Amino acid sequence: MSRQIVRELHRLDEMVAVQEIAREVWGFEDRQLPSTFDLQVVGHVGGLTAGAFDGREMVGFVHGLPRVNFGVPCHHSHLLAVRPEWRGRDVAVRLKLFQRDWCLERGIRTMTWTYDPLLVRNARLNLVRLRARVDQETGQHRRPDLVQAVGERGDDAEIATAAPECPE
Repeated sequence: MSRQIVRELHRLDEMVAVQEIAREVWGFEDRQLPSTFDLQVVGHVGGLTAGAFDGREMVGFVHGLPRVNFGVPCHHSHLLAVRPEWRGRDVAVRLKLFQRDWCLERGIRTMTWTYDPLLVRNARLNLVRLRARVDQETGQHRRPDLVQAVGERGDDAEIATAAPECPE
């Protein structure tokens, strides 16, 4: 593997690459993909869309937005995807750590995200590698569209919270 870089995304062609990864990873139809406009605008309103690159190829991305109903400055990590051939190479961890550092640079000390605890790789990433804690179980973030797309439960059953200043 060549030197991997994680950085913020701003250009239209980068947002199209995010869509391509989302389509590849989750099997989304065009109508289910985040629009390039929405991906770009999030960066203008206090959110983040970042990509992991191996050379010029984007191999994964993370996308999050400000959360204002948490009582403290908070960033909600909405999407994280890594191309299947890049899984197991710490790309997801690097993306999350980039997101954590990005938050800390802005004085944001709390991040939230939803995940399916029955998917072992997701639970391990969230609870072991990122040292998140589960604040609540919820049925409000169910994603039945993912059941058909990836053949798994596809429901984000827990909301995880992490203090970005936690050590790696």
